[in-house]
Amino acid sequence: MKIDFKTSKTFSLVSKDSNKIHLNKSFAGKYFVKEPIVHGINLVIIALSEFLKKQKHEIIISSVSLNFKNFVTINEKFSLKIFKDKIIIYNEFHTKLEIYLKYKKVKKIENFKTKNKKKKFLKYNFKKLFNFGLIQQLVYTSYYIGTVKPGNGSLILNIKLNYNKLYSSNIKPRVEKKIKNFYVISYQLNFYQVQITACKLVPYKKEVKKLKFKSKTLK
Repeated sequence: MKIDFKTSKTFSLVSKDSNKIHLNKSFAGKYFVKEPIVHGINLVIIALSEFLKKQKHEIIISSVSLNFKNFVTINEKFSLKIFKDKIIIYNEFHTKLEIYLKYKKVKKIENFKTKNKKKKFLKYNFKKLFNFGLIQQLVYTSYYIGTVKPGNGSLILNIKLNYNKLYSSNIKPRVEKKIKNFYVISYQLNFYQVQITACKLVPYKKEVKKLKFKSKTLK
């Protein structure tokens, strides 16, 4: 499995995540990633769509915890391991992403209320997911981190997302700068409580130094 540049650009347009580290080779080259990298949330959406294919019934996902262990570059091959309440994205060298889930089967009463709901994002189908708002929230996190704060050159390190009908009041994103270029962003929106840890990458500084060697050393 891999994500090409066209797919990545489509995700960027739909999510409105304009972070150049996903789209611009010369920009990405300034950082340790060296090449444009895949949107982390795009990987999550692919993983969740594959997870839902294995479900026999419609489910409500009440909690998602995402740990981004490493990045995936454009056209880099990766694989999925799907467990009962966990998904791992990896390749032969690294674990890329760990997804932990809490969910339950949807009751018949709840299922009746969700008829005719649009449950698609790009080419992925989420018919088995009762609370499709979870996908919308994940896409919003990609937009906020990549476009608003920290913005260009940022990476998501961790996301904790909880769904509860008691979270009826909306709370605007609160940004706390931790050590140096690390941020914690938290907000509450449409029955979802979200906390994101992200960082702003620092570009390499190019230094040109002239080295002088003795003739004996050169010889």
